[in-house]
Amino acid sequence: MRNLTPRQARAVATTAYLFAYPLVMNYRRLYLQAVDPLSSEFSGGFGTWRHTIVSEPRTSGPGRPREDAVYSSIWLDLRSEPWWCTMGAVSPEVSFSGRVVDLWGFLVDDCGAGHRAHDPILVASPSPVRNVPSDIAGVVRGESGFVVLLTETRWRDPYQLPGVEPERPDIVLEPVSAHLGRAASSPAPAVTWWPWRDRLEITDEFWACANFALSLTTPNHDDRSVLERIAEIGVGPGAPWDASAYPDEILEAIRDGMDDALSDLLEAASEPGGGYPDHARRVEMDRDYFGRAVGALAHSGRLGA
Repeated sequence: MRNLTPRQARAVATTAYLFAYPLVMNYRRLYLQAVDPLSSEFSGGFGTWRHTIVSEPRTSGPGRPREDAVYSSIWLDLRSEPWWCTMGAVSPEVSFSGRVVDLWGFLVDDCGAGHRAHDPILVASPSPVRNVPSDIAGVVRGESGFVVLLTETRWRDPYQLPGVEPERPDIVLEPVSAHLGRAASSPAPAVTWWPWRDRLEITDEFWACANFALSLTTPNHDDRSVLERIAEIGVGPGAPWDASAYPDEILEAIRDGMDDALSDLLEAASEPGGGYPDHARRVEMDRDYFGRAVGALAHSGRLGA
């Protein structure tokens, strides 16, 4: 970390916050849903489905029935080996979608869409995959060793069976060794998770959590320049971050930079029709760090938090 003026530190902190915000908020989801057994959102751990039934009013005209939608998620630890995934047949009466999303919030694959819906795929970490089975349609990977599969199931016409839960297609999802009857790979090293605390994202602890979450990802070449810049205030994969190590005027400038970023994010995310996606492919968002952060905030349910 080089010597910075307070003005420089404030500008770097704004950039760093926008860059890391989607990662930290997706880490929050991972921690609450797959790590913390005391969380109301806990699924049971990695490789365990979490299902939520939401009754939503139809938006097309008065008097329409409420529509039951099933939102499902499952977090996968891909560090030791890929997971085999196959989607079963979808009833013509049901609308179904499936998405694999990495820790950045990038859409890795539309695994429930189109002609690929029933073709087996391997969901893998960023590391190279050896001995790929010949009948696999493809290998999909994000930029982290942890990903989440999200599915949404609803009736195409709720008038048919109002109040009845739509049935999801069968999904085969298991470590590739289990599917192929091979010996399981050696387990990945245990993770000492950074504990999530409510509203952590608006405190100094955000930076320490960001550094930890960055250590769970594989750096992308497109982010090289911003990673070099944010390292100037001690933000980087696995780096320690201690507020007491900074001079008072620099720490205050970093806090001001965070406030600047949050103010801009809240304003943009609260605008109707902002059009920022929650999950998009890297090729679509890439270095639009502000857009990525706005999308993460707009879809986090924490605008009023």
